[in-house]
Amino acid sequence: VPYFLSPGKHATIDVPQLIDEAREILNEEGLLDYVYEGGDDGDGDGGDGGRVEIRSSKALGSNVDGMLKVVDGLVRNTLDDGTTSGIIFDDKRDGDDD
Repeated sequence: VPYFLSPGKHATIDVPQLIDEAREILNEEGLLDYVYEGGDDGDGDGGDGGRVEIRSSKALGSNVDGMLKVVDGLVRNTLDDGTTSGIIFDDKRDGDDD
């Protein structure tokens, strides 16, 4: 799943255009319809089916509350698992072992 932090041209124009083009091609190829074998939705094909739904959301950065939760989660995970990206946090300074 690609994500964009800000609603720039790529996220607001290019990607929706690409999604529409892909949706059209998938529809022409019959790849948006699916059938579950063993079920029966009553249409005579012996399967229960539906249609794939392709959706896109707003840019991630437009959801400030969500972004804050993501950043908070990353910080908490980093602190919980001790990962510091090479930064060492301790109280020892100047070689003092006390």
